[in-house]
Amino acid sequence: MKKSFIAISVFFIFVICGFALYGESIYSGSAPVYSGSVHIEGIENQVEILRDKEGIPHIYASTDKDMYSILGRTMAQDRLFQMDILRRVGAGRLSEILGEKTLDIDKLFRTIGARDQFAKLYEQKKLNPEMVEKIEWYLAGINSFIDEATLPVEFHLLSYRPDHFTVPDIYGFIAYMAYGFSPALNQDPLLSRWKNLFGEQLVEKFRVDPYLPEENGKKVTSMMSPQVFDRIQDILQTYLYPIEGSNAWVVSGHRTASKKPILASDPHITYSLPGVWYEAHLHLKNENKEHEMYGHFLPLIPFAALGHNRDYGWALTMSYIDDMDIYRETIEGDHYKYDDKLLPLDISHETIRVRGSEDYKLVIRKTRNGPLLNEILGENLSLKWAFLLDKNRPVEAFYGMNHAKNHEQFKDAIAKGSSPGLNILYADKLGNIGHWLFGEIPLRKKPFANDYIYDGSTSADDYLGHMKFDDKPHLFNPKDGVIVSANNRFPDSDMSIRGWWQVSNRFNTIHFLLDSRSDWGLEGMKSVQTSTFDMDSLKDKDYLVDALSDFSWEGVEKEALQILKTWSGRSEKDSVSTTIFHQFTKDINELVLDEVPHDEYVRYCKTQAQWHFFRRLLRDVDSLLWDFKETPARENRGQALQKIFKHTVQTLSKELGPDIKEWKWGRVHTLEFAHPLGVVWPLDKIFNVGPFPINGAINAINHQKRKGCENGHKVGSGPSTRRLIDFSRPEISYGILPLGNSGHQASPFFDNQRERFFEGAYRHQLMDRIDIEKNLFGTLIYLPKK
Repeated sequence: MKKSFIAISVFFIFVICGFALYGESIYSGSAPVYSGSVHIEGIENQVEILRDKEGIPHIYASTDKDMYSILGRTMAQDRLFQMDILRRVGAGRLSEILGEKTLDIDKLFRTIGARDQFAKLYEQKKLNPEMVEKIEWYLAGINSFIDEATLPVEFHLLSYRPDHFTVPDIYGFIAYMAYGFSPALNQDPLLSRWKNLFGEQLVEKFRVDPYLPEENGKKVTSMMSPQVFDRIQDILQTYLYPIEGSNAWVVSGHRTASKKPILASDPHITYSLPGVWYEAHLHLKNENKEHEMYGHFLPLIPFAALGHNRDYGWALTMSYIDDMDIYRETIEGDHYKYDDKLLPLDISHETIRVRGSEDYKLVIRKTRNGPLLNEILGENLSLKWAFLLDKNRPVEAFYGMNHAKNHEQFKDAIAKGSSPGLNILYADKLGNIGHWLFGEIPLRKKPFANDYIYDGSTSADDYLGHMKFDDKPHLFNPKDGVIVSANNRFPDSDMSIRGWWQVSNRFNTIHFLLDSRSDWGLEGMKSVQTSTFDMDSLKDKDYLVDALSDFSWEGVEKEALQILKTWSGRSEKDSVSTTIFHQFTKDINELVLDEVPHDEYVRYCKTQAQWHFFRRLLRDVDSLLWDFKETPARENRGQALQKIFKHTVQTLSKELGPDIKEWKWGRVHTLEFAHPLGVVWPLDKIFNVGPFPINGAINAINHQKRKGCENGHKVGSGPSTRRLIDFSRPEISYGILPLGNSGHQASPFFDNQRERFFEGAYRHQLMDRIDIEKNLFGTLIYLPKK
């Protein structure tokens, strides 16, 4: 028996060692090349890549073709597996490599059909030809790398080789990103169901914007189950990178020490490994043309989504404009009803290849409103979405933003994008600051019923059209010299503009801090951008403490309340009061909704509306929702909070131990960077990075947002980069990434910025060649093949 055990152990040791040696050979063989000279096909002249010590490639070229081709090749060597995963989700092709578990995602994005829509525009030559030419050069660089290079280890583990990238792949990826920007598919069905559960008056408290005019949506008596969309969202957050929010602000020269504008940006995205942004500096110069852009690029997009040069720069946040609606359709055979007429459905067929299983035959049916989601949901619900408008040109908009010569051209470029919904904040060296809305704003006949299901069988629920670009609530050079965007409703905008805005905590706190001085510099802005302060939550704490002070407390509960009273509104990892506050508010949200099925509460907890509900409820002493259904007596707010606080103390004692001094925030508030292959043991130990304790919290400026309500306080999303640019000296700005610029574990730039990110530190973003050469890691020269 002992000999058998030894033999088996030796066998497994050899197997593990074999895999380790094989993996090491793949890692080393596929590691990115950062120095030397290489002759390649597809370029016309020499191209230099100066890689600085932070891993940022500075690409110097003399033609557009060479610059974009080498950008594609450079991104591919650092991020190829990520790029392939992202193009597959938008194309509905994940199941080809991952099997049945991603079939629902493929069915959803095949049904939406955005990739195919833009493929037709591309084939019909209806896209900007100059832009398309640059995209094709960029894709040629990616594809040449695929043909010549040793592929990263992920492709070997999944036993496949990526096919060539095409222009429609880019639009499929953009469709996925835009889908992640719109919460309507998660929130609309839920509120329609709760309208029946709570009634029209009470359900108002659960909405983002409560407003109950006479023209309410129709009462919904049948509603789909939310489980399918829950499953899709869970898988998307496992493999991909939904946008969760963002901070951005611009301050005019009247409010800065340098007398030039300062731009600040930190978009909040689901944490991942690698991170979503690829940072690169492009410099094109010949006798006829010069173009320069320091950019944060989305994988697959050769035009910076965040960028600056020596003249101007911009940031973005999610606008949370509701540009998506769901319609219940009346279907009869291959037709649908519309104003007592039967119109033919647009019917097509798709085949989804599923690894390890039979192909799935998908039937796609469309009404005038959009694609039917019945293959996914089992009900005849159609999706009306601004992204699917014929005029939508999102990539063309970013192309124009990258190549604008002044703020007017920049604004004109933004107007070309119908979706995704974004706020674009702008600053330039001339002293201008601005805020423009990117994306369409629907003009609904019943705007205040936007989060219910509309009736597709009647023109009564049709749109009136979309708001003209110049009529949208923009800002340009405001008198106070400050523009802030933090996923809040646009200040002073009409209530008929509907959206899924986040609560105003970050917006209010940023404004509060910026208004404290008029001589801002980059060093001071660092303290704002990394601040864990939340002035609105501090007010909530005072409400809670006042309510709890009416009761007698003993033992650990008394001690916990005394510590809660000391909370400063800052969420630091060594703080005990922070832990008590956030656990208490989390418990309040959950326990007061005891009428709601648990799975529906979990779903609601993932929405933006939950914090609007919390704030209203906290200030409503007599709300019926404070009453617990399992108790015979009716509780008021104070009695309910007393019971919930006891539950909070019990929870923390059980999880963190009886010594209250050990209830530090960093023990429960942790961040792990998950790789797409790190979702199962033991690959999580190989591919994932973390977990680590981290400062910040949900709704704080340092917006480290937890993963819904089922994973405690584990962080799901937060700043995907931080940028600070003073236009008195844009050639040296500040930035930081959560990990590093490369997604390859054998690269020295895989997670070289992580420790500084957690510390709230920054590094330089360099544009002058002399500064780059002083901080040089390596020079790679590409030469045309003779």
